[in-house]
Amino acid sequence: MIHLRTWGDKWYKNLIAFSISNPFKTWWKARKYFKRPNTTIKFFNNKLHYPYASKYWQGKILDINIHDIQWKDKYNSPRHERNPLIYICLFGRFSIWIYPTITYYNEFGEKENGDLYYWEYLLDYLYYSKNQSLICYSAWTSDSKLYRTRIYGNSEDGSKDKIEAMRMVVPCVALSLNKSGIKKLKEELKSKN
Repeated sequence: MIHLRTWGDKWYKNLIAFSISNPFKTWWKARKYFKRPNTTIKFFNNKLHYPYASKYWQGKILDINIHDIQWKDKYNSPRHERNPLIYICLFGRFSIWIYPTITYYNEFGEKENGDLYYWEYLLDYLYYSKNQSLICYSAWTSDSKLYRTRIYGNSEDGSKDKIEAMRMVVPCVALSLNKSGIKKLKEELKSKN
């Protein structure tokens, strides 16, 4: 891991800034069972696109920020913060972003972003499951765009009833695991029953 940043009152402060670590380190540990994410590449010619909380941290001439997934431990489970990223910016304006993306399809066949579910499942497998088990009882749900359900109120005439979107379980296993991961998961489920 390489870090070089210069802050202070000098005239050359923040001219060149780089922070480099292996962006595939976490995925590489779980590659046997988890799908390789798709790669997205975006180019920006804008001063407003930078991966920091403040523009102050960005290098004025050259800025390189390459990092692995950023996450934290909360309530004894992983919480996704940021995807792995390769970010290169010249003169604080021209930037290239290379990052992995995971998608799944909703009821209408539209692509939905599954980054959060994928990375938290992978992190749970690596750092929290006993004996590195792939059994995942997903608590991730989303609102259905198609199906509705009635929530009954406390009046007999139905005036306080509500119609709400049904909760759908996000298919974490299907969007995360490759063929060998699904095979191992089926074996684990058979041995558990």
